[in-house]
Amino acid sequence: MISLFGIGGIIMKFKQQTGVPFVKYLNQYRVDRAEELIRNTNLKVYEIAEKAGIQDYTYFTQVFRSIKGISPSELRRNKKSQGDCDEKMV
Repeated sequence: MISLFGIGGIIMKFKQQTGVPFVKYLNQYRVDRAEELIRNTNLKVYEIAEKAGIQDYTYFTQVFRSIKGISPSELRRNKKSQGDCDEKMV
């Protein structure tokens, strides 16, 4: 079993090696994965949040907006409106 001190050491080593705090890296990874799912699936946003590893929808939305500058729902709406435009151009 890994002690808490061991986990803290790993987290500190991660930041030393990458220059990025582990939680920031993890949230970026989760949001990037969620963005892929928003763009490429019809899953509900709360389902995407869960698949990205964040169980709390409100927290997920806050993290997503802080990283992408747009909410997951806004991204979904933009995707739909762009799709409508693409279909009209064909």
